[in-house]
Amino acid sequence: MVVQVNNISVNIDKLKKLSSGKDGNLYLYKDLVIKLNKSSYMTEEKVRDLQVARDSERLIIPIDIVNPTPTYLLKKENPCFGYTTKYLEEDSFGLLNLTTFNYLEQLELIKKEIHEYFSNNEIAITDTNPHNLLISKGIIHLIDFDRNITKSSMFSCKEIVLKNGYENSYHHHNNVRIYLLTYNGILLSIADYAKKEKIKSKKIDNYVNKKFDYPSDIKETIADLEKYEYIYDYAKEKVKAITR
Repeated sequence: MVVQVNNISVNIDKLKKLSSGKDGNLYLYKDLVIKLNKSSYMTEEKVRDLQVARDSERLIIPIDIVNPTPTYLLKKENPCFGYTTKYLEEDSFGLLNLTTFNYLEQLELIKKEIHEYFSNNEIAITDTNPHNLLISKGIIHLIDFDRNITKSSMFSCKEIVLKNGYENSYHHHNNVRIYLLTYNGILLSIADYAKKEKIKSKKIDNYVNKKFDYPSDIKETIADLEKYEYIYDYAKEKVKAITR
């Protein structure tokens, strides 16, 4: 398949495939990632809405829209065929290399940028998958905004944010999502430790994917993490306790 990237024809079949997810496939092209969408969550209007964060250091938003060649391959139900983002080389087991203080501090910095660029511009994050916390050279970035709610989203989507009744609805909504991301990142560190040490256990899978009470379980988990200087040590002890 050939696509247009900045008016240059690029053969996707010759590129390195980075990953494949529910919403699309990722390919490496020079210093960019090309995402070809499988779902219809991302629209060209949403790509434009997200440009308000183009100066952000930690929010890795779409840069340019990617179209196929010829353009008749565009699907009506998928208005944005694909887009490019900045490529960052991901640290191997990056979470486990961070101190607890550094992890929580960086999530606070991400929250600050989310409010500055997103909350203040009626953009709500909805995806709390911890794999969206991409760590490169020790710095945490937030990626994958396909499912975000933006100004161009349908009102039925915006109701999720507005129905909470808060004066600053988008700030409140995004605060909750960052809190969930922080919690999910901690759980991911447990799974990462088990993966790194080649420990297979259904108990670990069940613990990481367990249902939780909001916000008590999250508060308790963060307090537990803060007892350890390094996330690695927390994850190590958690795996021991879970598999005991």
